[in-house]
Amino acid sequence: MDAAVTVTATAIRPLPAEQLYRPTDPAGLKFSTTAELEPIEGLVGQSRALEAIQFGTHVDKDGFNLFVIGPNGTRMQEAVKALLAREARTRPSPPEWVYVNNFADADKPVAIGLPPGRARKFQDAMHKLIDDLNSALPAAFQSEDYQTRRGAVDEAFQKRQGEAFSELREKAAKKDIVVLRTPIGFALAPARNGQVVPPDEFSTWPEDKRREVQSIIETLEKEFEHIVHQIPQWERERRDQVRQLNRETAKYAVDHLIDEVKGAFGDIPRIIEHIEAVRADLVENVGMFVAGATMAKMSRVISGRGVHSTAMKSTSWSRRMVWVLPSSKNCIRLLATLLVASSMFPCVARW
Repeated sequence: MDAAVTVTATAIRPLPAEQLYRPTDPAGLKFSTTAELEPIEGLVGQSRALEAIQFGTHVDKDGFNLFVIGPNGTRMQEAVKALLAREARTRPSPPEWVYVNNFADADKPVAIGLPPGRARKFQDAMHKLIDDLNSALPAAFQSEDYQTRRGAVDEAFQKRQGEAFSELREKAAKKDIVVLRTPIGFALAPARNGQVVPPDEFSTWPEDKRREVQSIIETLEKEFEHIVHQIPQWERERRDQVRQLNRETAKYAVDHLIDEVKGAFGDIPRIIEHIEAVRADLVENVGMFVAGATMAKMSRVISGRGVHSTAMKSTSWSRRMVWVLPSSKNCIRLLATLLVASSMFPCVARW
């Protein structure tokens, strides 16, 4: 059976002219042109888009992202950033991250997370430490105490070497043999009354006498070779003593400065671990810092001008620098593959 369809006719009425537009009285506006107005925050007339963005900000799972597209001139990027910033203020502050040098493998820097507000403080503390050490280390090695102890080590080496050769010369002199210095080293020759016997005169001596002198010279040459072979070992011992002295001097110079930085970050174990690695590296490689300071001092003397501190930091001190990263765990994953030497790459934040 056909259903009855009832159509209700609606009368069409014409609109009066005053309902076709909304009049505005320019006298009631507080500006001359719209250029004087601040841009409106948010998405004007885009309630569904606003709801989608707000929903996306509450999806706390990896792999979910926001993709916003629209016509030019709608200030979408500024509007979305404002919405995200407003949402971020309602959430706990994320940890901050820094990159520090890996002293065990320089090609793999270490990322360390810090509580909010501490990363920049740590960076500033390390830069101040570098500035302080840049003065403290050279001063320690230029001190009278260090110079005296270093001189004693060098003097002991020279004395040991000199005594060995003097003893050999005295032993040779008792057997009428002298030690001569030649352009290619040392030589042993027969002598009479302290004067070298010329080869022509020596050839006139009786054969038994010449054989006796040659036998004495061969014996002394073996003793002389023994002394010469000992010199490298003595030199190694001298270098070991100098290195130990340098370590002790460096440790004395850096310990109190390092401990000041440790005291400010004692609640962050990984920072303390890194600071101790810095201390060990400074003590072990103190020679490069002292040499760098010496070169800077020589440059000032020669040119009459100072050396820019940045140049110093970019060489010896660069391994102790701290680089602050954006506060996003996803940025760490990205930067782990993009960081090369000391260059930082921008990170695209994800929500």
